[in-house]
Amino acid sequence: MLCRLMVLALCLLWPALARAEQKQVRVGVFHNPPIITNDHRGPGGIFIDILEITARREGWRIVYVPGSFADGAERLQHGEIDVLPNAPHTTAREDGMSFSAEPVLSSWGQVYGSGSIKGLADLARVRVATLKGGLLEEALAQAMSGLDANILSFNSYPDAFLAVATGKADAVVANPFSGALQARLHGLHPTPVVLAPYTFRFAVTKGQHKQLLGQLDRTILELKADPSSIYFTRLQELTQARSFGFPPWFKWVASAAMALVLAGIAWAVTLKRAARRVAASERTQRKLAAELARISANSLDVIAVLDADFNVIRISHAAETLWGYSASEMEGRPCFDMLHPGARAAARQVLEGVRSGRPVNSSQARVIRKDGGEAMMLWSLAWSEQERELYAIGRDDTERHALITRLKAQQAQLEGANQDLLAFARAVSHDLRAPLAAVIGFVGRVLETDGRGLSERSQFLLQRAHTAGTRMDASMVSLMRLASVTEAGVRRRACDITAMSQEVGAAIAEANPARNVAFSVQPGMAGRADRELLRHVIENLLSNAWKFTSDRTRAHIEVGSLTNSCEPVFFVKDDGAGFDMQDAGKLFAPFSRLHDRSSFEGTGIGLSIVQRVVHAHGGRVWVEAEQGKGAVFYFTLGLCGDCVKPAPAGPKPTAAPRRLEEGSATVAAMLE
Repeated sequence: MLCRLMVLALCLLWPALARAEQKQVRVGVFHNPPIITNDHRGPGGIFIDILEITARREGWRIVYVPGSFADGAERLQHGEIDVLPNAPHTTAREDGMSFSAEPVLSSWGQVYGSGSIKGLADLARVRVATLKGGLLEEALAQAMSGLDANILSFNSYPDAFLAVATGKADAVVANPFSGALQARLHGLHPTPVVLAPYTFRFAVTKGQHKQLLGQLDRTILELKADPSSIYFTRLQELTQARSFGFPPWFKWVASAAMALVLAGIAWAVTLKRAARRVAASERTQRKLAAELARISANSLDVIAVLDADFNVIRISHAAETLWGYSASEMEGRPCFDMLHPGARAAARQVLEGVRSGRPVNSSQARVIRKDGGEAMMLWSLAWSEQERELYAIGRDDTERHALITRLKAQQAQLEGANQDLLAFARAVSHDLRAPLAAVIGFVGRVLETDGRGLSERSQFLLQRAHTAGTRMDASMVSLMRLASVTEAGVRRRACDITAMSQEVGAAIAEANPARNVAFSVQPGMAGRADRELLRHVIENLLSNAWKFTSDRTRAHIEVGSLTNSCEPVFFVKDDGAGFDMQDAGKLFAPFSRLHDRSSFEGTGIGLSIVQRVVHAHGGRVWVEAEQGKGAVFYFTLGLCGDCVKPAPAGPKPTAAPRRLEEGSATVAAMLE
């Protein structure tokens, strides 16, 4: 018994359930025969036929909302109905409504009345009835601008024509379809007054129901492509109604209408081709939609669509892999529900900026997974004002973010260790120099006062101890200098490199007056650098050049610059001892030497200082050398960050044909 009752209830409820699944479309209808009717038999006419055909194909459930045309227009603006059929279309009306792309009928405004009306001036003396809120009411008011027009508004054309027939009005303006039928009923005749042409179309609320209009357009095109369709049957009925009762003087209008009909027939013949093109376009659109769906389904990145309030409209399957939520769990929810509470305020600010027209290429936001875990996402965001939607593509950035965090921590540790190392070097150098100075002083005093009383062997050993102590003290001074250089940072100012090189070279030559060295400096060299640090570079390079030409009877040292396509390149060239590039493995390492100490003295710190200063300026330093033929040291001051590798051009120093670039596998150390 219970089963029978359940089956009976299901049978009774099934029609209601089926209707509930259908899309409801609210249609405003009014009674303006013969184009559209709404009497005791229900809605009818060519527009209703098109609606009913589309509803059967698309699965709509149509709900008709009766009223006048003015009522329908007002309801459409307030969103109380979805479609208004038989809506006159003009460009001006597009500001308040969206129209179907394909017109259903073409028409114009016709004035009906007595034979005394010959032109617009005659209408100024009479009462003219119009359809309330209709296009012809606006057209008549515009045409009568400057004249004393007496325009009366009615809810339907039958009411307007009845007003003329009962003496409440003297003339009526209507479209020829409705006008011919009503004029025949009330004994009125068309006058010579004709208003501007227009088309009848379907209208929807501005900016809404684009899909609905597209479905109606497709139905109209299909009906126009078939000469045996209900469209042409209705069109023939309307044409017969419009032509009935026209007076002889209006034959030119009928001729024009016939020409339009013939043109329409010719146009209908070509509609099959247009329909085929539309069908092909629809197939292409369906293919593109399927491809986009496949991309969204298979993308490793999250693809999401948000509404203007940042609620999730659609989201790809990648969200389930990354966060654990299914698409159905997230759609309809605010996107902030998936974000870490501490990231929501910043995320809202970013999204509001995107909605204001500022797209974002990469914005980080921390999200909360369904299992409570956290992930870092990198988002690209853009807003569509036309669709009123925000599009977001998110990539899991958790691993990269963690790696950057670890690298920053390691960098901080390395910087701390470097500071500790520099402090240690300064402390050791400072603490050792005091006892070392005492040792050097005591040994020197013994040699000076008691040296003659010592054996030659003892004098030799003490002299070696004094020399070694002096050399150790010089090494400590250099070590302190290396530790302190660039510690205060780089303060760039304009530098006269020519004057600085001449000053340093003169000081070196003055300290060694016995040397025969030709010293040349290129005029006009200038740059922006820290003057004190740059002086360290020039002093060390010129001291090196002076030292490694000491075995030459006549030496030549040159300071100059080369024109590079991106930044100036400065050089110091000598024709001294040089070195074999194959043996140059530790050129800029502290305390490293390529020559025997007995041949060339020095601590091996000078080139390390040069490298440190040049790097602090963002520049590069490299060398070209050949054994026995001298060396050329090049350096830049970091004025252009786009140059990856120096490429000197123009006159080049002739010291050596082989090049050693800083950081290469063959970099060698050269002892000062």
